[in-house]
Amino acid sequence: MKKKKHISGSEAFLKKQKQKNKPDRLKIGLIVFTFVLSAVFAVASGLFMKDHIHRKNHCTAEIVGEVTNAKIWGRHHHYHGKADVVVKSDGVFPSQTLHTTSLYLAKQKNAKIFYDPENTKEYYFESNIEDSRSLSIICAVLSVIELLFGIAITKAYLRSKQRKKR
Repeated sequence: MKKKKHISGSEAFLKKQKQKNKPDRLKIGLIVFTFVLSAVFAVASGLFMKDHIHRKNHCTAEIVGEVTNAKIWGRHHHYHGKADVVVKSDGVFPSQTLHTTSLYLAKQKNAKIFYDPENTKEYYFESNIEDSRSLSIICAVLSVIELLFGIAITKAYLRSKQRKKR
């Protein structure tokens, strides 16, 4: 038979205090997590928008490539695609085959490509330029939602603390 360990009054008091503080730590942790997540979405939004603006400002030259080896697969509105885009040199952009996983481009015969004339390694497909701006907007909206959620749960937490004091 096991003997029960005797707990002194001060140890029992400390144990009760730890149990009381545990919900507070979880609530505060949730609040901190919410604000950190909001900040992460805000930073991601800024990075996507910076990428979008950089590409729009630097990739000013245009060339057309022929879509080849296109493959589309999937079912029930969950289709995926991939293709090769064969580009013939225009004197600046080198002849090469570019690979894409764009379903939209896999359905096309030609693809318009914008590139930076000073750095031909930097390019984008015309159909993909809106992706970074859209992602930026989505991340900004999620950041605001998280921020509002964080404010709401912080207010609720502070109100509950004030009620307990009364």
